[in-house]
Amino acid sequence: MAIFRDTTVTDNGRSLIANALGNNKQISFTRMVTSSKVYGDTTDVSKLINIDEIKQTVNLSRVSQEGTKVRLNAIFTNASVNSAYKIETIGLYGKIDSGNEILYSVTRASEADTMPATNGINLATVEIDLITEINNSNGATMAINPSTLVTLSTLQDYIKHEEKMNWMGTDGYGGLLQDAGIKKVRIAYYDKANKQMVVPTVENNLTYFEGSKFIPISDYQNAKKLENLHTMGNNYIEFPDGLIIQWGENYFEGLSSTPGASITKNINFPKTFKQKCVNVQISGIYNYSDESLEVTFVSSNITKEKFLLQVMRQRGGGGEKAGFFWTAIGY
Repeated sequence: MAIFRDTTVTDNGRSLIANALGNNKQISFTRMVTSSKVYGDTTDVSKLINIDEIKQTVNLSRVSQEGTKVRLNAIFTNASVNSAYKIETIGLYGKIDSGNEILYSVTRASEADTMPATNGINLATVEIDLITEINNSNGATMAINPSTLVTLSTLQDYIKHEEKMNWMGTDGYGGLLQDAGIKKVRIAYYDKANKQMVVPTVENNLTYFEGSKFIPISDYQNAKKLENLHTMGNNYIEFPDGLIIQWGENYFEGLSSTPGASITKNINFPKTFKQKCVNVQISGIYNYSDESLEVTFVSSNITKEKFLLQVMRQRGGGGEKAGFFWTAIGY
């Protein structure tokens, strides 16, 4: 757990306080930042106007006021942290009305927590509580009450479950896996025993992780990515790079029994190609009435919407109708 040695209101922060008290205005605390920068004892942090080596920036999760005290809460996660870093410094920014944002306070660690890089499974968080007291007698004082690195379940009181789980592609957050009750498919649960988020593969009443009934959130996300590799429609697949494959089953009828006789038929694609259909293949010919039917198929006049099918009889006899399958590819 981190140990912070001091929190200092900057000179600009004190000017902001004087403005607020003198003109009966309200300070808006805009954001909190973490930094790997170490500010030693030789640095007068009250003179800083910005924080160096900022690693993360978040909006405040909660602001509450009790008399002259204002409690500011911010939550940092490692969801987008690619390289681990030590939280050596915390900066708080604020402003009045539409004025310029200023660095309000600086907090320095004597024993810093490490924000780990994301592993796609467990979401680590750091929760920071800053308490500032603003009054006419002493201007402002600051105190900090930080937590150690914790799991996602500690966010429950501060961020809507739906918002948390939207980060991960599920339909919501169901609470602890160890709690009694039905565990629903597509809902995420926190497995306290194994310190991981899991999603049920089938609805169940378990209060422990079982591989046949749950998958880790990372596996669920990978499965969702595979689902999104293509768009499936009625007899077509569309891929992200624009490739479209279509198929269908059709039939013709009314073909004369004279050798060399032919008929034509327009076949509409289930989905209009965006640019061009490059090829159509006919296969799987089957006869509705006479297995002696022999014909050839020719596709022509291919457009984005359809192609023209020509059926030509090879020899006399056989039925006058038959079915066939076709496949088209384009983009």
